[in-house]
Amino acid sequence: MNKSNNTNIHRDLLNQFISTALLNPSMTNSKELTSHQMVLSPISTNSAKASNANKSISTSKTGMVAQWQTLSSQPWIAVVFYSELFLSSKKDLSYIPRFLQSVLKEYELFYHQSSTAESRNDDSTFILTVDSSLFDNTFEALWKRMEHWNQLANRNTNSNNAASSNASTSLTSKGKQQHGKSTNDKKSLKKKTVWHDGTGKVTKATLAQLDRSKKSDTDIDPIEAAMAEDSVALQEARRTYLPSDTEIPSWLEQEDAMDYSSKATEKSSQQQGWSFQSLYDNLSSQKTLSEEDLQQSLDQMKQMLISKNVAQEIAIEICNGVKSKLVGSRTTFFSRTSTTIQAALEFSIQQILSSHRNIDMLRDIDQKRSSRTNRPYIIVMVGINGVGKSTSLAKLAYYLQSNNCSPLLAACDTFRSGAVEQLGVHAKCLNLPLFQNGYAKDPSKVATAAIQHATETNRDVVLIDTAGRMQNNVPLMNALRKLVSENSPDLIVFVGEALVGNDGLNQLQLFDKALSNANRSGVDGIILSKFDTVGEKVGAALSMVKWSGKPVLFTGIGQKYGHLKKLSVNGIIKSLFS
Repeated sequence: MNKSNNTNIHRDLLNQFISTALLNPSMTNSKELTSHQMVLSPISTNSAKASNANKSISTSKTGMVAQWQTLSSQPWIAVVFYSELFLSSKKDLSYIPRFLQSVLKEYELFYHQSSTAESRNDDSTFILTVDSSLFDNTFEALWKRMEHWNQLANRNTNSNNAASSNASTSLTSKGKQQHGKSTNDKKSLKKKTVWHDGTGKVTKATLAQLDRSKKSDTDIDPIEAAMAEDSVALQEARRTYLPSDTEIPSWLEQEDAMDYSSKATEKSSQQQGWSFQSLYDNLSSQKTLSEEDLQQSLDQMKQMLISKNVAQEIAIEICNGVKSKLVGSRTTFFSRTSTTIQAALEFSIQQILSSHRNIDMLRDIDQKRSSRTNRPYIIVMVGINGVGKSTSLAKLAYYLQSNNCSPLLAACDTFRSGAVEQLGVHAKCLNLPLFQNGYAKDPSKVATAAIQHATETNRDVVLIDTAGRMQNNVPLMNALRKLVSENSPDLIVFVGEALVGNDGLNQLQLFDKALSNANRSGVDGIILSKFDTVGEKVGAALSMVKWSGKPVLFTGIGQKYGHLKKLSVNGIIKSLFS
């Protein structure tokens, strides 16, 4: 397919297609219109800057094929253009209409969820204003998924050489066969596609034969294909996510206390424009410390904390906490000096990290398990697009599994293409069950069915994956609120990126507000993903805890399932002051 960046050529092709196929009365009963495929005139270009591909099309007078699909429920058309040479290459191009249908169906879901109910019911609105650029990621995911399916199908045939050369241009193949059949059986099962020429009567049987939108018995289910033992996705996931047998999970590692007397710490502090030495000097002066003795050093500490993404109000609070512990003290030995500073910092930061609710997930699950409700402990993962909800959910499942729990993974992201397959691969890696009903379903109903299934199969935890959504997207937030209100989860976990800094607080607050009602207080806890990438700038974590009142349950510090760590006071201090 032509992926040229030449905007003018794309515009000319589209205009020619519209005028020839859609606006031309003589095309009403034509063969091209019936088959949804036609050859357009060559697009010539005199631009000296034209790409080599476009020059080739022009000089050889090669036509461009337009192939399109429509949607019965909407007046929409999805069209793709490719060289006529590609059409004459005798490749199986049956994937094109299937791909276009997938794009239309996904866009219909995106369109309706991106627009308000009021605007959809407004008869005066001809076309709703929807930011289609937000659909780009979904389109790319569809493209990659079709390429992946094609690769899976090609590996099940003897045409390895052909599969290797066509992998960069093929999206999928109709030559997919059932898993476990021999190569000879697959060849015998594959039938040549017969296209109607547009003449004569078209019977119902012929229409059924020509309907390429329905999945045949020999098609590979994409979710099962992704989870198959020989699938590329599963093999790659196992290499990426599974810890080694000797690897200790990060949540079991103890955070060593900071050595305030080390030369490395002192050098780092001096480079930041602030030094522990000033506190040492004051504490070792054999006098009772006053507020004036510490003020200059604490002002420098405050500026250093602000440079680490600590909000000014919180930096002042930390310094005031240290001051309250040091004013009035009198110390003469260095060991006691170091201990005093450590205790002051730990006290001050612990006050900030202490939330209104102390969440002990394992304890709560055990209590639910021992109760007579016969209902599993339900955890819902929420957050914006791309923060790592599914991976964080898998890490949490591994944590629970390692602590004698039996989780069920529920695929309630029925919007994003590839989301169910992604969660299915994690479930396969973890050897845990997956509950899924595919795409374009009501996420709330899928969650309800998953909870019922977990109850029937004696699973004590249900981990619900949800679609990513921006915090100010009203329709999608309403859908998430519906899932929460109808399924009454025990824990709502907000997954945020540590990289975004204090913007994560805004995301958290809007999710919390949207999910709050008379029966619950919204978000319960936080998982900060990609925490290992922020280095010393960990101040945003303090801001989120302080101003939201929600505890950080875990931080993600790597790719593997065991890379889930509890946020510790010593860890925060080491990040801020070393």
